[in-house]
Amino acid sequence: MTAFLFTGGRFLDPRQDELRDGIEVLVEDDRVKEVSDCPIQSASVTRIALGGRTLMPGLIAAHLHVFLNEVNVAALDAVPLTLLAINGSVALQKSLMRGFTSVRDTAAATSVSRPRSSRD
Repeated sequence: MTAFLFTGGRFLDPRQDELRDGIEVLVEDDRVKEVSDCPIQSASVTRIALGGRTLMPGLIAAHLHVFLNEVNVAALDAVPLTLLAINGSVALQKSLMRGFTSVRDTAAATSVSRPRSSRD
C-alpha cells in the first residue's frame, strides 16, 4: 500500500467559498482516505509538506489538442509521428502541472491515421 499525507498547505474544497488553511489530506493508493483540520496519525506514510501551496481536486480538460497541436493541419503531414508523440507528451506534462488530471483529446489521437505517402 502506498500512502501520502499532505500537510502545510491550503485546501480547495469545491463545496466551500474559500480556501481552507490547516487541512491535512491522507491518500492511500488511489483513494483520498481522510481530510481533517486536525493532525492525521498514520503509520508508514510519505509526508509531503506543501509549503503554503494549494491542494485541490484534479481538473478535467474537455478540449485539448494533445497530438495534433498545429493550426496548419497540412503542415503536420511533414512532421514525423515520433515528433508528434513527443510534443504530445510535453503538452500532457504541462497540463498535469497546471492541475489537469484528466483530458479529452479533441484531435482524437487514438484514431488518427495519415495516408501513406512516398516518404513512408
